Amino acid sequence: MTNTIRFAALALGLASVAAVQAQQGPYVGGSLSRVEVRIDGLSTAKPTALGIRLGSQVSPNFAVEARLGKGIADDSVNNGVNVEIDTYYGLYAKGILPMTNLFSAYGLLGYSRGEVTASGPGGSVSDWDNDVSYGLGVDFAITKNTTINVEWARLFKGTIAASNYKVNALSLGANYRF
Repeated sequence: MTNTIRFAALALGLASVAAVQAQQGPYVGGSLSRVEVRIDGLSTAKPTALGIRLGSQVSPNFAVEARLGKGIADDSVNNGVNVEIDTYYGLYAKGILPMTNLFSAYGLLGYSRGEVTASGPGGSVSDWDNDVSYGLGVDFAITKNTTINVEWARLFKGTIAASNYKVNALSLGANYRF
């Protein structure tokens, strides 16, 4: 009985690796993100952004991605201070841990650059900053070529109008593999 269980586990593991390997290659994707901008001295703002990504999975456990995002809705905090994420872009290494042939977890590590704008009755300030980025996510296979994903990422941090800030994103996305 124990050998049967071991053999079944080995077969399942090999099948999931084979399924993931069949999905290697270039892909394109998009995401809708709830961005969290934490500026010291203000309430946390939660603007919305759209993103696109181009990537290539070079092995079952590794991919590289380039991403570009654009804010589509700002958020108002502290009695009329509007905060928005204008644009961001980055390059990332993606470590992938296949769990089954339909599900994998991943981690991101890379570099991002972006612009944050805060405006209110006294005027507007914008700043471009860059930083090391990191994140965690999960991919779910819908078809052989299509996945959906959920991801959290620290995009970048910086200083705007003498206040420190951090930009995180919680995203729902989809990828299509060629």
